[in-house]
Amino acid sequence: MLTYLRSATPELSKAAIDAELASLEAAIQRVELEFESPLERPRSVHAVGRPVERPWYRRRAAGLAAAGVAVLLIGGAGFTYYTYTSRIPSPAQPTEVPLPARADAQRTREAQSADAPLPYIFMRQLVPYRTTHPTGTIIIDKSQLYLYVTQPKAAAVRYGIALGNNCADTAGLYQVSRRLEPGDRLQQERGAAEHDNTAGDRALYLGSELHLIHGTNATRSIGRTVWSGCFQIIHRDFADLFNRVEVGTRVVVN
Repeated sequence: MLTYLRSATPELSKAAIDAELASLEAAIQRVELEFESPLERPRSVHAVGRPVERPWYRRRAAGLAAAGVAVLLIGGAGFTYYTYTSRIPSPAQPTEVPLPARADAQRTREAQSADAPLPYIFMRQLVPYRTTHPTGTIIIDKSQLYLYVTQPKAAAVRYGIALGNNCADTAGLYQVSRRLEPGDRLQQERGAAEHDNTAGDRALYLGSELHLIHGTNATRSIGRTVWSGCFQIIHRDFADLFNRVEVGTRVVVN
């Protein structure tokens, strides 16, 4: 719960996080008191002063009840976080052109995953990164599903990616040959016909129209291999990458 609260957007204040944690702790204490009857307390005794030992079936029932309550509390905390974040307005998404329907279960799951929260490890962040490639180079690590833009002082900006089937076998040295601007239509490009309809209206072409970096709104696909598309980054992070990259930028895919 603490991890989710700290990664909320917009950022929550320390007072708000402390209040949520205090509320959870108070709820746990109330539940513990409700399930602890006078005869079941470890220090309770009979009138003759002998300790009371609960039967095994009562101990097991109490344990199961406590576990059930814990699950409900955690689920309630997750629902509270989801409700809070769902009220935050999301940026407008590009106009999309639907593709013909396909009887493919994986494509259906990807379409349903647009609103899933992005794990912290795949969020855009500055990380230590040693390499011999010059500053500004894009390095795509297909095995780890990360894209790096090298920075000075042994650092890089790291993005989580989804690896589309169109670029699963891509490897080697490339250059950004073209920046597809928002004024163009990605869906009308020759190489975009096999992309899903969440790709958006910008792209970075790597030498040809068959290899490119583009956006996606299927958040749950980040960190996975997917049916279609190429190197995919969620739209808000791809906008950041797009603004960093110029035509001629060196791209290493391994």
